[in-house]
Amino acid sequence: RLYLAPDCYAFVFLMGSGFQSLWLATIVFFLQATILFFYATDESAFFQNGRWLTPISAHWSVNAMKGVSLTISVLKLFNEFHKAATLHQCYLRAVATASRRATSAALVAVTLQWAVAMSILVVSVHLILAAQNAKWAMINAITIWFIMDVDEYATALVLFCKRWPHFDWGVEAEDFEDKESMPSAKHSILVCGVIPALILSVMLGVALSVNTLPLTYVRFLQPVSNDAAPDLLVGADTPAGCCGPLIHNVTTTTVDVDMLLIGTVYEAPPLVTWVAVRQGLPAPSSLQIMLGRDGESNAALAAGSLPARHVQSAYWLARHGFDKTEDMGAIEKHIARMNAAPFHASFRIGNLPPAQQLNIYVGAVNPSTLALPPIPVDAMATMQTCAAHCRDCRFASPGHCSVCEVGFRLELDWTCGACDKNCVRCGKTPGASCDLDGCAPGFTYLRGTGCLDCSIPHCDSCRVRESNVSEVRLTLCTVCKQGYVAGAGGAACFPCGIAGCERCDQVEHCGECERGYGRYGLLGNITEVLADLDKNTADSKLSNETLSMVRQELRVRADAGTLSLTKCAKCSENCNQCSEAETCDEGGCYPGFTSTRGSCEPCAAHCVNCTETRNCNDGGCRYGYGVVHGLSSGRNCVKCLDDNCLECDGNPDVCSKCSQDYGITARGTCDMCASNCAVCEKGFCLLCSGGFGLDRDAGKCLPCADACDMCLKSGPGKCDPGGCRPGFGLLEEVCYRCRADHCYRCDDGPLALHCDECAPLATLTGNNTCKAEFE
Repeated sequence: RLYLAPDCYAFVFLMGSGFQSLWLATIVFFLQATILFFYATDESAFFQNGRWLTPISAHWSVNAMKGVSLTISVLKLFNEFHKAATLHQCYLRAVATASRRATSAALVAVTLQWAVAMSILVVSVHLILAAQNAKWAMINAITIWFIMDVDEYATALVLFCKRWPHFDWGVEAEDFEDKESMPSAKHSILVCGVIPALILSVMLGVALSVNTLPLTYVRFLQPVSNDAAPDLLVGADTPAGCCGPLIHNVTTTTVDVDMLLIGTVYEAPPLVTWVAVRQGLPAPSSLQIMLGRDGESNAALAAGSLPARHVQSAYWLARHGFDKTEDMGAIEKHIARMNAAPFHASFRIGNLPPAQQLNIYVGAVNPSTLALPPIPVDAMATMQTCAAHCRDCRFASPGHCSVCEVGFRLELDWTCGACDKNCVRCGKTPGASCDLDGCAPGFTYLRGTGCLDCSIPHCDSCRVRESNVSEVRLTLCTVCKQGYVAGAGGAACFPCGIAGCERCDQVEHCGECERGYGRYGLLGNITEVLADLDKNTADSKLSNETLSMVRQELRVRADAGTLSLTKCAKCSENCNQCSEAETCDEGGCYPGFTSTRGSCEPCAAHCVNCTETRNCNDGGCRYGYGVVHGLSSGRNCVKCLDDNCLECDGNPDVCSKCSQDYGITARGTCDMCASNCAVCEKGFCLLCSGGFGLDRDAGKCLPCADACDMCLKSGPGKCDPGGCRPGFGLLEEVCYRCRADHCYRCDDGPLALHCDECAPLATLTGNNTCKAEFE
């Protein structure tokens, strides 16, 4: 008589009642599979305390306990495989003898038992090897034993509830009387013995040879290591608040992020990873960030990654407000100590919920070793309430809008959409793609079509003269560009042709003169007017028909005696604004002059603002001079004693305002150039100090490339040829450490293996390498 194990899988076989008895085995199988799945996918089974878990521990006692726990678990597992082999053999014999127990349900039960045993084998090896101390190695082994025996516990519970305390688990020998027809046990031995042993050997061999846990290797398809992890600059030797993630350009649904990090030299740049999660949730680990999950292992609101790019650390720091010399020195020492290279990442995170406080967590991964930083960095971002391009959202829900900015219209979903092409104002006219007066200059609005090109050179605004289904003609200009005037009934824009004229009302008639000019009128001669017209339109490429229409208009005005011309002439001397020629309006004189009875009289010397001749108003002297009140000579301008002083009213010895990049001292003088500037003039830097280059856009000195002392030609963040410090070589205008050992100068670039000049205490060999005297 043969006895089977008292579990749910043998129960299905012994019942022999088809699929009615399979429900228990199915439930138990999914229960065991679910437990194993969560154990096998939990991040803590791969990564803990900022490090990848590895099968080989640095402590012999932990390795010994792993061996003991693994041995005991394997023995227990092969007992489970023995149960499966016995059940499999019984099933094969039942099939051979056409027994009532040879059901499809019994075959499914055998398969499920083998699948559970194989899954437990894989997960148990991983969990025991992942234990980081002796206690957890044994706890993980005991956990595996419990999972293996769930099927027996469930079967005992069912039998108790069914009141079957004496269920017969035996198989009578007479059930298998036909000895010659019995199937061989080779199949059972192969499936339940050889294959599991082979899988166990491969798992242990690969895991121990590459020091990577089995499921870690399977999940990430490569060995992992904790060596050469990217440095996110979290430490006491880095500047306060540095170096990211720096949050800026926060909108309703997007946020821009910048950060600096340190990676390995001469290898692939680090892969920067990030997640956005709601504030208040636990902080995720570096592995959870890489997998796009929050601290509770749920999917993050947004996640992504991108390769970092090489950057010069001092230049990046200065660009982002960390321009103190001690800050830059701390980062450079940190990089040199690690023998690494600086990188940066700039990215935008989108599709974020509006009006929410979010935490942006950033990590990084070494693509070669999958090494992760122990601690990720984070920053908080408060998303805007209004939708993008919204001017007022007080009466709208978060992420929506009530009133949009100019150039945008309110959409049906209460967001702001851009106006149509060539339209600058839209949304005010119901049912129209653009407001009636909202088209860009040179375009006009046509209902049902949008903004159409006026097709008239030098025309700012026009109207449709004729429109039908088959033809649209835009030939009537209502407003021409500055310096042109509409003529020929609006068919064209003609050059004004009047010197000093800002705006023409008609041909040869100025409505407003330029500054410094005033209008005067005279009766026009038709012959001279037509000659001027031909001269002004010689290069305008106007049609003969259009020119004929304008000539006819001028002749009609001449015949009616209304051909009065309005020209422009200069104002009086030293005058910038006048209504009539050769006069000056009140307040229209150039700086340094004052208006007196239509003419401009000079102020005091070096004065730019006065109301009385030969005097100066307080604060009216030009830069470098100050107003001094004399008893008889009035208010004059006296030169400030400090050359860098702009204003010194009342006392030329005491400065009240210094020039740019200078500050007032306690003595009332101006002192110092800008930081890191060697030569400057009136507050402007002309030559930066060594190690700095002039940023002409920012108007200040910014650091050269790392390890560079000269960037006069290349500019900040770069390096001139010959500017790299000893031990570094120039590559693409930045400095990298020479690859050859003990090398002082590598003119052919840092990647070359030969050297041009060796460091002290080293000798240049015949193959252009350096050999240290102490080696």
